[in-house]
Amino acid sequence: MATVVGIAGSSWARRWPSLVGIALLVLAPYAILESMWTETKYETWRTEDWILFALRLFSQWCAIALLAPLAYDTVAGITRSRSAALRDGLRQLGGALGPAVAQMLVETLYLGSLFGLVTLSRDFCAGVLVMFVATPVGVALAFFHARWFVAVPAAGMEGLGPAEALRRSTRLTRGRVGGTTVVWALLTGGTALLLLWVRVAAVDRVEPSVVPFIVLPVLAALTALEVALRTAAYHELRRVVEGRDPRTVASVFD
Repeated sequence: MATVVGIAGSSWARRWPSLVGIALLVLAPYAILESMWTETKYETWRTEDWILFALRLFSQWCAIALLAPLAYDTVAGITRSRSAALRDGLRQLGGALGPAVAQMLVETLYLGSLFGLVTLSRDFCAGVLVMFVATPVGVALAFFHARWFVAVPAAGMEGLGPAEALRRSTRLTRGRVGGTTVVWALLTGGTALLLLWVRVAAVDRVEPSVVPFIVLPVLAALTALEVALRTAAYHELRRVVEGRDPRTVASVFD
């Protein structure tokens, strides 16, 4: 996976203005809605917060599905205009959103339950519950989710339907779930912790309704990094598992 991380970092560095800029546009409606709903300093966890949490994940996955062809072009060295890649992303958006929603539900189940347990942690016993219940559940779901790590790039680049994209990802990651589990766990956990830190740092300095717009560029940058990681993993898995030039998948758009 070190190779994948290196390729993804190089891809992100070369295309970050486009990746981050488009992610900002896709995520902006979520930030506006959160700003309208945010009236407190996050002192309690409300029903609206669960809705916003799911909406944030869905917005991220929309951006990932849209940006997958653009990021893949950079990873695979395909010469194509950004507008053409984005048109292809829009054309394949429906198929890519199927596996994206499936993965979003897994992430919501894990992170949502973890945040719920943390919210209930008022004493030592509750803290022990978080450690011994949420952690194994998180590891199990991370292992399960890792099998679908490249489902969205597969759907977008090969024109697959939702169910076939999930099966395709499972085949490509077979025998390599350990590495993808570590990458996904670090990516998901790191994103959650960083966003939480930004919120906590900003909430006492500005109005609560302004906090989402401070978080927005950080979230866009992390989303761009995630799409770079997933497309780099897809590229390398096709090369290693199938022993062929992954650039041939671009022919689906010809």
